[in-house]
Amino acid sequence: MIAYVEIFVEPGRDTIASAEFLRMIEGVKEAYPVSQHCDIIVFVEAEDFRQIYELVMSKIEIIKGIVKTKILPCIDLDIE
Repeated sequence: MIAYVEIFVEPGRDTIASAEFLRMIEGVKEAYPVSQHCDIIVFVEAEDFRQIYELVMSKIEIIKGIVKTKILPCIDLDIE
């Protein structure tokens, strides 16, 4: 399963450095600073939603400066 995670950081936090740090986490495939709605968007992959949730809660939300996350699970459109 894949998902995007919107990450919101505290004001003044270096989003480029934060995205580079997030890329080092196992399960994180991509991480980019963005503008407007959130501060960083992360692309994650795991076996199922439970593992994605655990990844976000145990490895991403605990990072100093991250104030909020929002998981956006991708829907598999490979319907036969």
